Amino acid sequence: MENLDIDSIESNLYKKMHSALLKNLQDAYSRYGRLFEHDFVAILTLLFTKDLFCILKEFFPDYQFGITGIFCHQKPIVKFKERGVELGDLLFIYKYTDENNKETYNSLLTQAKVAKNYSNIKSGDKLQLELYQTWPEFTYTKGALKGIRRDIYCKKPTDGAQFLLFDNNPVSTKEYPGVFPIGFAKVLSEMSQYRVYPDFSKDLIKFLKFDNGRKFEAEKDIHNDSTNWSQMIWDLINICKDAFFKRKKIGIKEGNRYNEYNNYMQKSDLESPPLFDGTTNRNITSEEENAPSIVCIEAKKHQSINQ
Repeated sequence: MENLDIDSIESNLYKKMHSALLKNLQDAYSRYGRLFEHDFVAILTLLFTKDLFCILKEFFPDYQFGITGIFCHQKPIVKFKERGVELGDLLFIYKYTDENNKETYNSLLTQAKVAKNYSNIKSGDKLQLELYQTWPEFTYTKGALKGIRRDIYCKKPTDGAQFLLFDNNPVSTKEYPGVFPIGFAKVLSEMSQYRVYPDFSKDLIKFLKFDNGRKFEAEKDIHNDSTNWSQMIWDLINICKDAFFKRKKIGIKEGNRYNEYNNYMQKSDLESPPLFDGTTNRNITSEEENAPSIVCIEAKKHQSINQ
């Protein structure tokens, strides 16, 4: 499968991405002190993505890119065993379009947690863990998807759904052995502790190489995916296109989210409309929709002059 030629420049690409991530985190710590889960998600969706667009343009001049970051406070809630649980906090999407306009999609649905490497999974998180371990049939409980049932296969952990762990100690942004600011924790069939792969930037590069995450079909080809994974991802993409929340700016020192960020940002030089083209930042109630935050990366190779 054709894709970005990452291998030849991977080391330098990693250094640039990791440096940008650390700078965003250090700036946030210096301004606000203690950070919470939603703060980290906002940093990834609305600050880091701006740097990521410029970095990708620098390293891959033969490609057009589009990056969309959406921060939604409300989360998609699903119900199984008569109990409600978050389906995910932050969804990563990658759309690659080759010279022949063939599209390939990748996805990574994550649950965000503040935790240390090898920390025990709290009792309140066990139901979320079970969802990602066994994928029981579930029902959406709110918004436009309310009452719709989905049944995902296979009934085992998948690289398409992981925990995204944040270490909220400012020391984690320093270049010390054994510390990490953000990392993915894959789900295992039997686990009682988070086991973090403590380098977000390396795993994001793997995601762009299709070595991390789970492929899904274009919306028009959902019927080709008997696992229903593509249907679930498009559920979340489509519900997120209109789910933007305007919130009052609240100081973090009072124990709440800090809202220095806007709710939506997009940077693109794509000739064709990006995946989230036409979305609007409207004020809606928290009960109207329940959507995850999204980081969407789109890459398209410039067509050959001879074509």
